[in-house]
Amino acid sequence: MKKLVKITAKKLAMMLSFFVSRTRLTLYLWQLVDTNLHNRYRIIKYADITMKFVCPNYVISSRLESFATKEPQTLRWIESIPFGSNIWDVGANIGLYSVYAAKRGLHVFAFEPSPLNLRSLTDNFYLNNIQNATIIPLPLNNKVEIAQLDSSQDFEGASQATFMHEVDQFGKTIRPSTSFKTIGVSIDWIVDQGLVPCPDYIKLDVDGIEHFILQGAGKSLMSVKGILLEVNTVFSEQSESINNLLETSGFKLISQESLGSKFMENQIWEKQGGQ
Repeated sequence: MKKLVKITAKKLAMMLSFFVSRTRLTLYLWQLVDTNLHNRYRIIKYADITMKFVCPNYVISSRLESFATKEPQTLRWIESIPFGSNIWDVGANIGLYSVYAAKRGLHVFAFEPSPLNLRSLTDNFYLNNIQNATIIPLPLNNKVEIAQLDSSQDFEGASQATFMHEVDQFGKTIRPSTSFKTIGVSIDWIVDQGLVPCPDYIKLDVDGIEHFILQGAGKSLMSVKGILLEVNTVFSEQSESINNLLETSGFKLISQESLGSKFMENQIWEKQGGQ
C-alpha cells in the first residue's frame, strides 16, 4: 500500500511539474510576442514633422493611419499655438497629438490615467526623444476625490473611460470591462500646488466628462487663451454646461467641426480681448 502511495505521489508530482513548466513556457512565449509587438513602430511624416509611434495592435494602427485625416482641425489648432506655450493634452491616449505638439516646440502636459494607454504613451515619448513634455497619470475632475476609474475597453489605444461620474460621451451609464479606484484632481488644485504651470491652451477629449473637468478650473480659466474640446451636442447636460461656463469665463466659440457624426464635434473656444 505504501509503495502504491509513493508511486501515485511521484506521478502527481511529475504531472504538476509538467503543467507548471508548460505554463511558464506559455507565459514566456507570450512575453516574447508582447515585447516584439511593442518593438514595432511606424513613422509618420506630417507637414515638416517626422514622428515614430509604437504599433502593437489594430486599434493603434487605425489611429496612426488616420492621423492626418481624422481631426485636421486639431492639427491646425496646434500649429496656430505660439512656440513655447504650455498646452495640456487632457485624455492624451497614446500621445499622437502630444508628440506632434512637443515636436512643434510647445511645452506639453499629457494627462492619461489609463494604465494600458500609459505604456504606449511613454514608449512614444521615448521613441521621439521628447524632453519638453510631462506625463501626468491622474484623471482630472471637478474636485479632488478618490473614486472609480471605469473603462469599457481593455486594450492599448482604448478610449471610453470615465472617472467618478460613470457616464460615456452620450451621457449614458458606462458598462465597464475594467474598473479600479484612484485619485482624481481638479485643474485648479494641481495648479495651486505649484506642480505644473497653468495652461495657456487646453485640448480636452475625455468621452463625456469634459464639463466636470472645466467646473474644476474656474480660477485657472482666467489665464487660459484657447480651448479645443470634444462635445456631444445631444448630451444636453454636457453641452449646456460647457457653453455657460466658458462664456461666463470670457471665451467665445469660434469654430465647430463634425467628427463624423452629426452629434459629435470639436469646438474651439478663444478668450476674448480684455477678459
